[in-house]
Amino acid sequence: MKVLVVASGQEFGQGAGYFCSEACVRGFEALGLETRFLDESHLGDLELVAKEFGPDFVFHRMAQRTIGEMEAFIALNECGIPVVLWEKTEEEDFHVTSGFSSQVALYCTSSGRHVQMHRDRGANAIWLPSAADHTRFFKMAPVRGYEFDLVYIGYPFGHKLEMLGALKSHFSCHFDHSIKVPFTEQNKYYNSSRVMIDPGQHQDLVMPEGKLAACPTRTFEVPASGGFQLMKQRKDLPLLYSSEEVATYNSTPEDAISKIKYYLENDQERSLIAQKAYHRTIKDHFVVHRLRTVMEELCKLKNSTHH
Repeated sequence: MKVLVVASGQEFGQGAGYFCSEACVRGFEALGLETRFLDESHLGDLELVAKEFGPDFVFHRMAQRTIGEMEAFIALNECGIPVVLWEKTEEEDFHVTSGFSSQVALYCTSSGRHVQMHRDRGANAIWLPSAADHTRFFKMAPVRGYEFDLVYIGYPFGHKLEMLGALKSHFSCHFDHSIKVPFTEQNKYYNSSRVMIDPGQHQDLVMPEGKLAACPTRTFEVPASGGFQLMKQRKDLPLLYSSEEVATYNSTPEDAISKIKYYLENDQERSLIAQKAYHRTIKDHFVVHRLRTVMEELCKLKNSTHH
């Protein structure tokens, strides 16, 4: 089987979508598919490359920057090449994605609260949360020089800086906002430090408090490395990890400080949570698990069409 994987449209340093697209390429290859990757610089050649390559389906881990290419994806789908879209920024893009989700073969939303909305509009829609790339995040021995009480590596949006600033004076911290930290370095920190903090994501800026559902890729990357993460509460989180597998705070700095202090003082409990989260992640939350679900859904659609 052949799949054409189309880049998110985000260039290196612009967002996590860049890395998610590459992870999907590796995931399909791990599943044994003949895979071709159309990178950001050739998005305008989508229809030409698809007809030349002749894939069984086209797969796109979309982000905001490729919404403008939807006409090309819809045209391919109408020509008989099934198109699968996996939306990464659903929380802020729903008002746009609802207009074309029903015009592709399969629409995958990372936000559990949007599935039925798309189905009501005629889409073949499923909930497909983000996931960890097992080739980049994995257990390893702790590395000297990477041991801190508190770590965050990621993009410096305003509300994140406010949260991290409130934490900085209380703990031995490593906060890196260079947005170009190699995965090899991130994996070392996650394996070596005591607490990784989730201070929020970009969608927190555009959605009212309490309405967010989707979990960022970091939700899965830290436990895939065997690390312990204090997560901001999100509606989808209890559907992905049990209360014994994840620790949460209520989004306020005061609660985060209190929880971080608690887990730093309780090594055994912290290690047990991290261990349980690790086992759940390698069982259910790798990119290959998500792509296998996509393959199963496409098979169902194909069989229903034949009948």
